[in-house]
Amino acid sequence: MTEEKKKELLFDLIRAKERINRVFKEVYNSAVIVDFEGFVKEKSKEKLGEVKEKYTIQEASKVLGLTRQTIYYHIRMGRISTENGKISFEDLVILAARSLD
Repeated sequence: MTEEKKKELLFDLIRAKERINRVFKEVYNSAVIVDFEGFVKEKSKEKLGEVKEKYTIQEASKVLGLTRQTIYYHIRMGRISTENGKISFEDLVILAARSLD
């Protein structure tokens, strides 16, 4: 994944956080901050017992509660990348944010 693509995805994350905050503020009249990195760390500890630098497709599926097919779809679309069949922690955070769209 190119640096420009990663920057674009990070901006998408920021926009997603802003959209979520707006909706919660309208509904609950208070601001809510979504911490995707914290979410992935928490779920990783809960499901795997540790936070890793790289995750297999199976582990990523378990941590995020997504099917393997969904993860493969995001890989094919170029939204996340793999190295030796593993997904980096950073890409897992991007995938967590993308799954809310």
